[in-house]
Amino acid sequence: MIGLFNECFPPVMDGVSLTVQDYAQKLHQQGHEVSVVTPYEPGLRAETYPYAVYSYKKVGIDGPFHQFFSVCSDGPSHI
Repeated sequence: MIGLFNECFPPVMDGVSLTVQDYAQKLHQQGHEVSVVTPYEPGLRAETYPYAVYSYKKVGIDGPFHQFFSVCSDGPSHI
């Protein structure tokens, strides 16, 4: 099992999300069991991927470094 943990995934469209999506697809095509773990975003359609996509709810952290952190509030869940 290969787990890809990242800060974003489609429907967020940026370099990170597209790279993770492409990497997961290529690993899956090579026969690896792949799971992506990413924060929940409205519009995430996990069922459209041939590999598992797990999401978690982000919660804010107050303080001087809050922009650097997000934490899981309810644990990973499969959408």
